[in-house]
Amino acid sequence: MHKKSIIMFANSFDNRKGSNFGISGGDEILINYVKALIKKKFNVRIITWEKGKNILTRFNIEDKYITSYKSFFFHKFGFVIFYIYRIIAGIFLALKIEINSKELRNHIVFSSSDFMTDLLPALILSLRKKIKMINAIYLIAPSPFSSRSPYKGIAKIKSFFYWFLQKISIKLIKEYSNGILVCSELAIKYLKDETLKTDNFLIIHGGIDIDNLENTKKKLMNVDKIYDVCFFARLHPQKGPIEMIYIWNEVLKDNKNKKLVIIGDGPEKTKIKKIIKDLKLE
Repeated sequence: MHKKSIIMFANSFDNRKGSNFGISGGDEILINYVKALIKKKFNVRIITWEKGKNILTRFNIEDKYITSYKSFFFHKFGFVIFYIYRIIAGIFLALKIEINSKELRNHIVFSSSDFMTDLLPALILSLRKKIKMINAIYLIAPSPFSSRSPYKGIAKIKSFFYWFLQKISIKLIKEYSNGILVCSELAIKYLKDETLKTDNFLIIHGGIDIDNLENTKKKLMNVDKIYDVCFFARLHPQKGPIEMIYIWNEVLKDNKNKKLVIIGDGPEKTKIKKIIKDLKLE
């Protein structure tokens, strides 16, 4: 019996300024997903760019599983230009990949995000070789026209392009995907309609290692608690870190001795620090 082989497109590792050391929730899930597949003896091949390889190897994924391409300084020309470059590079590699005709049935192509940098190369390989495609979509972009959108000012323009491109991605995923990885039941409700060709969903709740969590709880059972609440997330408008500070300010009106710890990094970090200082919550 031949082992299953999975070709993963993971081109969406961030190249924006200030993102050198941080990883997103989707990156975290990918890393743990790869480790689980390797442990189960799957043949794994990850296609990514230089930074992606650096992150994967930093998290103990061996070089032999990774095919990376050079950025050729395109990452220095800003997010948009490098985004387009990654789409082209990914498609070029998807057109080059050869698979033995006898082994096609044992291959799956995986798009590790709904970004075009991953989806288009995965889709082209899937159609070209007639192999199954699995897609990950962990975040549904909020409508930029909604009053509840977390994006304000210039960020609203950026959010429009994110929302618009995701509309195209979702249409392609509904038409061609053989299975979809999501983070919640809400995403399934959003995706399910008469145009969806698959009913094969897997819900992944953030890649948490439950066994490790339980062991840690046992070790810390008798340790004095320092914080009452922990907010652990990327410091981004989608995650609500600023709202968390205002909520905590209300909590302190009832009990001024309560303590909150915020763990994370992201574009809202400077603004968060300022609000904390303005509210005298240091």
